Amino acid sequence: MKTYTGAAIVLMGVAIAFAMAALATFQWAGNAHQNLLNAEMIYDGAVKQREGAQNTAEKAQRDAVPVENFIKDWKDQFSAGDDLSQIFSHLDTLAVDNLLSSSDKSNNPSSAYLFKDAQRNVLAITIRVSGDYARIINWLGEVETTYPLARVEHVTFTVKNNTVSMYAAIVFPHFFEEGAKQ
Repeated sequence: MKTYTGAAIVLMGVAIAFAMAALATFQWAGNAHQNLLNAEMIYDGAVKQREGAQNTAEKAQRDAVPVENFIKDWKDQFSAGDDLSQIFSHLDTLAVDNLLSSSDKSNNPSSAYLFKDAQRNVLAITIRVSGDYARIINWLGEVETTYPLARVEHVTFTVKNNTVSMYAAIVFPHFFEEGAKQ
């Protein structure tokens, strides 16, 4: 039996080596599986983050379209530049449509008007409108509807000889300059 002892020991050594290699392979496969699970979790997180960012971007685009159209429409009203007669004549037309008389109109172009910590070019108009109180309020509402970015800075009502007069100071933006700081 001595002839088989050396071979048996070699065979046992080879079997142990194969068993150790198998255990190392199983451990490597387990580590690879864990790495794969970690990579899948990172991928799933990145996909969810991308989907969230896409949804946010799509919502921002949908929400921005009305604002962009609104600003475009407003800018088109003043694209001709400082056409004061257009604003004056439109304010007069609105007054006549409401059976009111307008007087004491003046304007003051200003570039020192602060809006959101940035200087903006504006046109400050003062106007006196006289007539029935309800019609004056309707006229002011039509001005605000026609010029939604106009800002009514000051209003004073007076009554003389049963006639109500309103003195108003209204600020109109010229237009939104491209690339202006906001």
